Amino acid sequence: MKNRPRLTLDARPRSDWSADGVCRTRIARHFRAACALGSAALVCGCYELRPTMDIQPRTDVQFRVELSDQARVAVVGQLGPEVREVTGHVLSRTEDDVVISAEEVVYLRGEILKMHGDTVHLNRQQLTSVTERKFSLSKTMIVAAGVAVALGVFLGSKSLFGAGGSSKDGNGNGNGETAFRHP
Repeated sequence: MKNRPRLTLDARPRSDWSADGVCRTRIARHFRAACALGSAALVCGCYELRPTMDIQPRTDVQFRVELSDQARVAVVGQLGPEVREVTGHVLSRTEDDVVISAEEVVYLRGEILKMHGDTVHLNRQQLTSVTERKFSLSKTMIVAAGVAVALGVFLGSKSLFGAGGSSKDGNGNGNGETAFRHP
């Protein structure tokens, strides 16, 4: 009868284990999770929302305008019925009208339509509220510092480099070395 490799509970391929017995896939999984969490925090922390009525054509500021009932009726031909708000960059502005390069349209029932720069003409008198979304360097730096501290604490609390010790309960050989079984 041939000698078959013994299966253990952790049957990862031998290539996933480093020389000192640390599973590389586990480290990579923790690293990816930390990166995803940090990215989400940075995306949320980089912007600030402020109510404004000063709508100026600028490329670094994204505006979200909430429409009145009269404006909803006026944009039916451009965007369809029941539009609640339009988000995008202001292309031009006159005393009475605003032209927006629309990136997102939210409808009354909660549906969201992503757009790619379609122009929408709106009457300024028919807007109920205007909010600007602007990049905030100070908030970004605070969030980045928080993510760096959290990552440092996470890495400091985990034994990622396989610092093992001796064990006399069957997992080691009793002379200070830890034995690892690999399939």
